[in-house]
Amino acid sequence: MKKHWTFCYFGSGGLDLPVMGQAVTRYRQQGGGLTVIARTATQLFDDARVRAFVEEAMKTDAVFIHIHGGKGPAFDPVVEEIAARRAHGKKTPSYA
Repeated sequence: MKKHWTFCYFGSGGLDLPVMGQAVTRYRQQGGGLTVIARTATQLFDDARVRAFVEEAMKTDAVFIHIHGGKGPAFDPVVEEIAARRAHGKKTPSYA
């Protein structure tokens, strides 16, 4: 059995979520374990939701941020938190 992965995904518009869902299904059908935490810009409409997303993201194996022509509400907070944690020698997810 393949390793169980957890990843956090942010997409500014969510148009790529169906394709990502198909990829997740295919990975699981091939015996992989995968948990996905996904949010779009419209779901992160206030500071509390952004902070909650960042905290969830820090517990995952990887963070994927897919932006289109702007950063969206999650980009800077996630990158800043990863940098702060790395500066203190704490474990962080990989990010792309």
